[in-house]
Amino acid sequence: MHLQVSVSGGASDGLEISFEQFPITLGREGNPRLPVQDRWASRHHCELFEQDGRIGLRDLGSKHGTFVNGDCVEQCMLNEGDKLMVGLTIISVDKISNAAPVEENLLIDRESGVSA
Repeated sequence: MHLQVSVSGGASDGLEISFEQFPITLGREGNPRLPVQDRWASRHHCELFEQDGRIGLRDLGSKHGTFVNGDCVEQCMLNEGDKLMVGLTIISVDKISNAAPVEENLLIDRESGVSA
């Protein structure tokens, strides 16, 4: 699975990041690639996980709750366009896909199967 998110608010404002390995813990001491330096976020606030080809979110007992599109949730499956609120930091789900984006176009010899 491939998840692309963008952040607004907090110390990570403007950050755009992609993930391909799950679960991902979000919070003040969560995944270092997506730091949530927000005093309203718990140290281990919530996690993103993969299940049946979809991406889900699970609150980890945070003090102030985890919100998706304005609703406080304990667990839910995410869709493109959803807005997560961890503390006062907003994380937008920009893209969810089953395959990682192709970085390079490789030419493959059809007979040998070797990339050129």
